[in-house]
Amino acid sequence: MGRSQVDSCVVGAGSAGLSVAAAALVGRKVVLIERGAMGGECLNTGCVPSKAFLAAAKAVHGAREA
Repeated sequence: MGRSQVDSCVVGAGSAGLSVAAAALVGRKVVLIERGAMGGECLNTGCVPSKAFLAAAKAVHGAREA
């Protein structure tokens, strides 16, 4: 593998991945290193999925109470 010159390197594609995307949009040379799924823990297994489950549970509870 050859060498590349970059402006930014981020390890982990969680919220820091958003910064890399913004830098790339303005022409910066960036590299993102991620061993797992893109988006990080919050997006894939943490905050976002749990909020979806909570919203579904609230909707079911509301329907049962109506």
